[in-house]
Parts: sequence; C-alpha cells; structure tokens
Amino acid sequence: MINNISTKTVGIFDSGVGGLSVLREIHALLPAQPLYYIADQAHVPYGKRKLSEIRDFSFAITDFFISIGIQIVVVACNTASAAALNDLREEYPQLTFIGMEPAV
Repeated sequence: MINNISTKTVGIFDSGVGGLSVLREIHALLPAQPLYYIADQAHVPYGKRKLSEIRDFSFAITDFFISIGIQIVVVACNTASAAALNDLREEYPQLTFIGMEPAV
C-alpha cells in the first residue's frame, strides 16, 4: 500500500493534537505525500463523550474529507477508532480507513 499511496490525498484526524505524532511519522515515511490534518479542538476530549457523539463527529469530519477529495482517512484517535471505525468503513466503502485500535 505504501508504494501506491502517493497518488491519493490522506486525511488525518484526532480529537486534539495527539495525532500530530501520527502526522509526523507519515510525513517522515512519505515526504511528498499530500496530507491534510484536522484536530477537533471544538469537541476535545472525546473520551468523556457518548459513543453516538463521537460517531457523529467522525462522520462529519469524513464527510468534509470527501468534499475536498480525500481518499485515505487515518483516524489518529484511539477513542474515535474504537467508537466509529467499523461504522465508517461500512458507510464509506470507497475510502480506505486506517485506525489506531487495535493499537498499530
């Protein structure tokens, strides 16, 4: 997948700034890769929220990513990965999702 990724724009999101470490690692491995990062500071922290809220936030961010042409979504948030990743994959089969849960 790494060899084939460079033609696709990657969107990365987290509930805060912790996902910046994920962004840095992706950029270090693929420096020419188009990347887009969202830190959902308006709703941080996700950990104390209802699962339905976390799913709603994750779907809204994914919808935004689709609107700007993102084809690969990295859910760089453990809470969002656990709460929404399976639903995201089911709802958006045209996208590739990479999550943090189980830990990678």
